[in-house]
Amino acid sequence: MILLSFALLFMGFAGLSLAMKRHYPQLQPIMEKNSQQRSKQVIIAIRLLAYSCLLTGLFFCINSQGISIGFVFWLGLLTLAALLQAMLLSYRPRWVFGFGLMLLGCTLFSVI
Repeated sequence: MILLSFALLFMGFAGLSLAMKRHYPQLQPIMEKNSQQRSKQVIIAIRLLAYSCLLTGLFFCINSQGISIGFVFWLGLLTLAALLQAMLLSYRPRWVFGFGLMLLGCTLFSVI
């Protein structure tokens, strides 16, 4: 459950960075000239999905550790996910979604 929560937090931060104007060109593997223009509805949908990933991670932490320890554990995992996201965006921005999907796949494989 904790690894699943970490994967959801990492994907939530990846979604939030995808919704930003600054990081969107970094995260796109193949840039087209018109791909920089996104509608407000797409940006809002990406942000809502990212926030739902962050809140789902909180739910899994509280579910596995209890409310007091789970919230503190979620804050620690939030910090680690943000640090990993910032490092990947600085050095290898195109690895962000590959790493997130690999982490999520390994987590779901271990749960099953």
